[in-house]
Amino acid sequence: MANGLVSVWNLLGLVVLVVGLRLALRARATTPVRAADATPRSDPPDDLPPALAGALIHGRVYMNFLIGTVLDLARRGYLAIEPEDARGSARIRLLTSDLPEAPWERDVLQGLHEVAEADGTVPYRRIRAGRSRWRAVLGVLAADMVERGWFSSASANRRPLYAMLGFLFTVYGAILLLAATGGSTGYLLGGLAGAVGGLALSFFGRRVTNLTLEGHAAAAPWLDYREGLRAAAKDRADSLDLDRDIPYAVAFGVVPGLEARLQAAGEAGYRPVWLGQGDWSAHRSHAGFYPTWVSFDVACGSPPNAHKSTDGGDSDGGDGGDGGGE
Repeated sequence: MANGLVSVWNLLGLVVLVVGLRLALRARATTPVRAADATPRSDPPDDLPPALAGALIHGRVYMNFLIGTVLDLARRGYLAIEPEDARGSARIRLLTSDLPEAPWERDVLQGLHEVAEADGTVPYRRIRAGRSRWRAVLGVLAADMVERGWFSSASANRRPLYAMLGFLFTVYGAILLLAATGGSTGYLLGGLAGAVGGLALSFFGRRVTNLTLEGHAAAAPWLDYREGLRAAAKDRADSLDLDRDIPYAVAFGVVPGLEARLQAAGEAGYRPVWLGQGDWSAHRSHAGFYPTWVSFDVACGSPPNAHKSTDGGDSDGGDGGDGGGE
């Protein structure tokens, strides 16, 4: 059975390779991709909130979508992000007891109300505590995407299945490769095939998205908008509306490439509407709003080195915390 190239083990390895590659290609096809002839756009396609737009282009839900939601809520007057000291450390000031209509926005805001102090502020030290309650909100956001027909709840179940099969296929290939070290060709081809099939499935299986066909169609113009933001990060001559674009950039994971523009805008005296109408009387920094923005984003879970200026870089789906993709 183990002698020669035409052995049962080699044939089984080829079957594993075919199955692994087919499933890997199926997994890869769930990732939204821009059309080859698509043109980057400099403005949002419509008024879809940043969290929903981010979910469309990533096909999953991540914590940074909710950070973009907080910025959007500040822009709409529900809260403000302001400095709590002369260094610019961030705090959140809740401006109204009213709650937005969208369920995930309502839950994010309620989480902040629960940790706020008596004067309606959420100090820097408590922002992370409020954020820790957001993980459950990711499920609410995903449920909204399912209700809109953009997510399939069955897709999430394929990820653990693909992970298990990828692991088993890789182990099968590794065992045959070890057996082939004795010089038998009856294991070598099957080992290589099994390992390739298993590794391909493991790699692409982790990237299975929840998007339906309708979700892919809805994501297309938002992918063009994200590409426009990436282009603006690489070329400062490109137009960029910081008031409008940054909440989306946070949800898309492309803020690292825009740090230099944000820092320069702060030094020039610009104060974004997505920080809201807060109290800036304690602020003394020559860098304007920028230290407060960095402090807020770090309090929400981003590593401090995420705010080093980069040339057009981004952190797909991970900017602003520990991911939490579903």
